[in-house]
Amino acid sequence: MTKAETLPPTEPDPRVRLHKLRKRIREQADFDIEPELGEVVYSGGRWQFLRRPRYTHVDFHTTESTFIDDGEEEVVGRDLKRRMELAGKANAALEEAVKQRSEYIMAQIERLNALWLAGLQEIRELNPQQACLQYTVGANELLGHRGEGPKVVVDKLLCRGWIALLAGASKSNKSWLALQLAVAVSNGWSWLGFHSKAGRVLYVDHELSQHSLQNRLSKLYKAHGVEKPDETPIHGPEFLIMRAVSKVKNETQIELILRILNETHGEFYGRYDLIILDPLYMFLEGQDENNATEMVDVFNTVRSLQQATGAAILINAHFRKGVRDFRSSSTTDHIAGSGVFTRYPDVVLTLSRLADGKSKADQKEMKNVYSLDFTVRHLRAPEEKRLLFNADTCIFKWLPQKAAIEKVEHTVTAAKQPRGRSRKNDPKIVSYLKRKKKELDGKPLAFIVKQITADTGISQSTVYRFFKNKSTFTYVSDNQSVVNMSRFAKMRKIKL
Repeated sequence: MTKAETLPPTEPDPRVRLHKLRKRIREQADFDIEPELGEVVYSGGRWQFLRRPRYTHVDFHTTESTFIDDGEEEVVGRDLKRRMELAGKANAALEEAVKQRSEYIMAQIERLNALWLAGLQEIRELNPQQACLQYTVGANELLGHRGEGPKVVVDKLLCRGWIALLAGASKSNKSWLALQLAVAVSNGWSWLGFHSKAGRVLYVDHELSQHSLQNRLSKLYKAHGVEKPDETPIHGPEFLIMRAVSKVKNETQIELILRILNETHGEFYGRYDLIILDPLYMFLEGQDENNATEMVDVFNTVRSLQQATGAAILINAHFRKGVRDFRSSSTTDHIAGSGVFTRYPDVVLTLSRLADGKSKADQKEMKNVYSLDFTVRHLRAPEEKRLLFNADTCIFKWLPQKAAIEKVEHTVTAAKQPRGRSRKNDPKIVSYLKRKKKELDGKPLAFIVKQITADTGISQSTVYRFFKNKSTFTYVSDNQSVVNMSRFAKMRKIKL
């Protein structure tokens, strides 16, 4: 058990207090009644008497009867009939015994409920639904607690007590997106179309200096209309700049955060609604991110921070290195490390550049357009969102409609491309060939491919694939492919 798990809260844990109250009620429930008749359970918001289940012939199934030969049907039939008769007598006796003790049982149940309500009144700030979960509970007790549900941080996306992961490629501006979320929750503003509930936010940053964070925060507030945020009081997140923190020997990152919170505020449970940890690799503590067992340990330490503070936790993570075409597979498959990264969190957000995997010409036009995908465990996952990052204001803007996307970047499609080879460049190649018909007629294929690539920016592999699919437009001369341009002169459009 780590130090983070043993740090005592400033007040007794309400879950422990509820458990002690429940234990006291159960001791009181052990009144003068035979356990064979039933037990006292918590159901429907109160303690009730639950009669034991009805007897069946299986309750009277003797060991010897299991060894009766299959051929002795008459014996088997007599044995089953005898057992069913015994079950009927037992049920009748049970019904009569409960009926005789009903008044006594009801009186004891009322006494227990009076004790229970009095105990709850002493801890009236308690959330019983959450508090009962530290100890084993029966089905009736779990269903019977009518406490408040999870407290919303971001509507339809994130609640207190959840762990979320925001992943993206290196230099994909995901830290800007996380900081934008921190500012939004601090003020109760919308974030990419999601409504948020105003609350306290702690941003734990391992990468940036104080000066860099000042610049970023100033830009975000100026984008929201606050001209001089350094002079005007604002509602904003709290920051823990880890580059300026001195670490004690053998102290983990989570232990360090909790120690600083304890030294700063003394009381930190319930202080924050959202804590953002940026980035995840700083919390690995030398463990292998590709090892599932070790990553479970890492996320368990993050869970200890969540339990100690009661907040929602958002962690920034990275995609695997290398060029990725986000259409090739699920975006969660791009996250670096073990599959635990996508299975442990309650919410996974993946930020992908739409330019990844495209030609250089398209990459330039789609430089600041992103796709944000959602994987949510407890709710219906929102649909993918298209985002535009404004490099001047450093704000991500949600592009809710296809028309809005086309207005900003005419090359962006409103939905992900299907798997397989895209032929959207075919019309461009055809148009170029028509314009250059006289110049290119009879030229070697390799020469034409280089010309098309140089003038249009379309990759050579794409151009070669075009001619491979349109093999009837080429012929062989002197052991090399030559293009017959006269055939292109008759083309008006090409089938994709």
